[in-house]
Amino acid sequence: MGRLVFVALLVISAAAWAQEESGDSGDEKGNLNVTEKGNAEGTYKGVAPGAQALPPHPPRLPLKKGPQRMTWSGFQVKDGVPTVFLEVTSAPEYHVEDAPGEVVVTLKNTVVPLRNNRRALDVRGFETPVKEVSTQAKGKDVRVTIKTKGGDRPSHHERVEDAAGGFRMLVIELPAK
Repeated sequence: MGRLVFVALLVISAAAWAQEESGDSGDEKGNLNVTEKGNAEGTYKGVAPGAQALPPHPPRLPLKKGPQRMTWSGFQVKDGVPTVFLEVTSAPEYHVEDAPGEVVVTLKNTVVPLRNNRRALDVRGFETPVKEVSTQAKGKDVRVTIKTKGGDRPSHHERVEDAAGGFRMLVIELPAK
């Protein structure tokens, strides 16, 4: 009986492996379509300004208690404009400071519950003035630092917009050069 179960599991595993090898998974995993092959431009289907994707493990909105949550930080270049976007669970209370070589965004009374959303984004490969976007807890606040090339104080434009699922998004656009 034990050998029969082992053989059955082996056959099922081999069939699943063969299906994955043939690329016939036919479904989406999370917000990324893993069956679609395309070039680097235009294939991202995750959280972004104007997109309808939800972040991983989204909380039910509105939050009943506690601080707001930053559920996603991201970077994109759209129409040549380097853009940092921060998705939060409600209209953000924030302030922005320009410093030499960086823009610092402080989100008041905010936490970042998923460790992956606290990782720095190395965006040098986009070949824009932006080098890195890092996130750090500072007491009851979250500090997002956008590091740029050179020592100048970078100019920026910011706005808050609606995001999918009732979330809000703080969008920071920096100059292309």
